[in-house]
Amino acid sequence: QLPLAMVQTGGDFLLDVRRARFETGWLRELDGLLTWQGAKVLQPAPLELGTLTMQLGLREGQVVGTLGAAAEGPLELGGEFRLGPDRRYALDALAKPRAAASPDLRQSLGLLGNPDAQGRYRLQLSGAL
Repeated sequence: QLPLAMVQTGGDFLLDVRRARFETGWLRELDGLLTWQGAKVLQPAPLELGTLTMQLGLREGQVVGTLGAAAEGPLELGGEFRLGPDRRYALDALAKPRAAASPDLRQSLGLLGNPDAQGRYRLQLSGAL
């Protein structure tokens, strides 16, 4: 397993917050979109990921990000990122290479384990910020 600190990324992050409200140091309302344009992994190996998105909202007091990817990109992405007021996070994502995916991207996804019956690879991370 590769430590996350060794992964270097590139691209532009755009945050569009339509609505947010804080109370006592934590979000009480959130509606927004985080877009990673030109998403790429630079290290340990260069990989083009296309445009990735995370629709932001709140559920049961946690920030919830619903993952997605632009239709023309090399990666199909779904799943969820959660962040609680205690700053603990969890990511549960499914990624599938599309026809446009490079051989390097396909090989790198294989490092996550075996794909499911639909050809998707699971990525799960959790910890604290």
